[in-house]
Amino acid sequence: MLEQIENIDWGNLKHAYGSALDVPNNIRNLASLDEKIRDKALYNLYGNIFHQGTRYEATPYAIPFLYELIETESVKDKHKIISLLVNLALGYEEKYLPDGVNPENFRKELLESEANMTDAQRENCEKYGHSISALIDCYDYMKNGIPTLLNCLRSKDVRIQKAALYAISWFPEESEKSIPEIIKVLSNFEEEIEIANGVLAIGLLNKQSKNKIDLSPINYCLKSDSELIRTCSAIALAKNPIEKEILEILIEGIKSGKNLNFVEGILFNEGRISGYASTTLSKYGKAETEKIIPVLCQVLETVNSYQALDITFAILSIINDKRTISIKDEKLEDLNLLELKVLDSIYKHGGWTLGTGDFVNYFELLRSAGIPDSKDELDKYLNKK
Repeated sequence: MLEQIENIDWGNLKHAYGSALDVPNNIRNLASLDEKIRDKALYNLYGNIFHQGTRYEATPYAIPFLYELIETESVKDKHKIISLLVNLALGYEEKYLPDGVNPENFRKELLESEANMTDAQRENCEKYGHSISALIDCYDYMKNGIPTLLNCLRSKDVRIQKAALYAISWFPEESEKSIPEIIKVLSNFEEEIEIANGVLAIGLLNKQSKNKIDLSPINYCLKSDSELIRTCSAIALAKNPIEKEILEILIEGIKSGKNLNFVEGILFNEGRISGYASTTLSKYGKAETEKIIPVLCQVLETVNSYQALDITFAILSIINDKRTISIKDEKLEDLNLLELKVLDSIYKHGGWTLGTGDFVNYFELLRSAGIPDSKDELDKYLNKK
């Protein structure tokens, strides 16, 4: 196991803390029988080859060896290694929801960003080990290991099976092989969490696949007695123009409140199903604005600050869809009733704080959407003082 790992010139590769010489030992330690050693190695790898979402020139070289660990019978905690692989390939993968990864656009955008770099930016990348080609390699190396993940679908360890199912769903180029395997395991699932994960995986692959996919298993699930399964099925099947049945199920799921705000065991969108349904509506339900916005504003009252990010993003995506001037640059009297309702809901129920401090991510979301980006500023805008 890992016999070839020293054939890589790790000393001449960089990660977040400079030389990548420590990477081989961390990878080896993932195979330790000591859980503390494994956890420490995983922590180190999340810190150096995946530092706050950033990947480095050393990152893709680690991926084949991580797959080797997954293929080794004696290795523990394989589900954690699979989760690491997803992050190495995509960064924070939730940013690709609700449509999943479009491989062509993924490459095109990266190559365009590389072509448009200034000399200073190129020097900075070289200095710190950032590399556009490494990001593309990370995706490709991960994709090359899909056969290994398909084998993991047959694992008796539910954690491994679930992690593999989730990982596979981000690679639509492999859908011709992966969808039939997912459908096989889906037919054997009995627990609603397992069924919901399977449905979401098929739906995500379908949205970017060039192959015609049999969606009858998901259509069948629309009639489930489980609100979770119905909502996940509607998320999976949503498209433009949105069908009335899909719209109603998504709204029903969002209105259910705390039941779907966080569902333990769902990996997609970190279990925030109400948020996932909301961003799905923001993508496909813009023609139903007057029906959707009041529901989303109502839900904003029931969620925590992290969940509020999803809901608020969905709301702002809808009301900004055809807007040419930022709301903060408009006069209050020029806003329509729905826009005023949105601002009032955000002011009263937005995710302004996290613990005892400001929730910076929420402020940044509002700023990027052209909304007064602090509660005080929004207060002044709404003339509440």
